[in-house]
Amino acid sequence: EEEDDTPKDLTDYTAEMHIRERVEGKLVKELVSGSGITITGAEGKIELELTPAQTSALQIIKGVYDLELTSPAPAKVTRLLEGDITVKPEVTR
Repeated sequence: EEEDDTPKDLTDYTAEMHIRERVEGKLVKELVSGSGITITGAEGKIELELTPAQTSALQIIKGVYDLELTSPAPAKVTRLLEGDITVKPEVTR
């Protein structure tokens, strides 16, 4: 948000998210703008989506992730989110 509480215009921004077993571990899943990440510029919205098939294919139970946003020129990378992730397999099938 901007200082006046209006959404930040994210037009021409890009985003990238990595999921790994551990910080220095192998890349398990990558989402990028247009492929798993949708940025609605003027509304300041960032949406992340993993399909059921994608989550079922994840080869981890616990891991770490971060989401970085890159501004248009001059490019500046900002880490928006970071944390732990737990994938819980479906029990009822």
